Amino acid sequence: MNDEILNLLAKNGKSAPEFTHALKVLGDGSMQQGVERLSKYYLEDLALQKSHSLRTGWVQGGIAGIVLTALTLASVAAIKHNKERQLKHAIEAEQIQDALASTESTSLNTSLSSNVPDSNSTEDAPPTENLNEISTDE
Repeated sequence: MNDEILNLLAKNGKSAPEFTHALKVLGDGSMQQGVERLSKYYLEDLALQKSHSLRTGWVQGGIAGIVLTALTLASVAAIKHNKERQLKHAIEAEQIQDALASTESTSLNTSLSSNVPDSNSTEDAPPTENLNEISTDE
């Protein structure tokens, strides 16, 4: 509607008598009141557009704030989840390493103890008689 009024006022090239007649009709016979009415209309229109723009801006800003808050919370949750996974993975690696290390040391002890002769056992001990004979022959 606003564009139609502007088109009628400016773009049609109205002559001065036609323009003053339109103002006189708007002002109920007074051109001054017609100009005031036209000015008042445009000021109200600007105020309505501004309030609509403000409301639109508030709504858009609110939506953007909610979206940014949700994204921030999701990012924090993802980072926390990732750190927890890394911690669980590190604990699992440490447990595996400990288990393998204890198995390795146990198998080393077993293999070492099987190579060392038992001090109570006489099966593999050299005969002491032969040692005495060898030393006396000289």
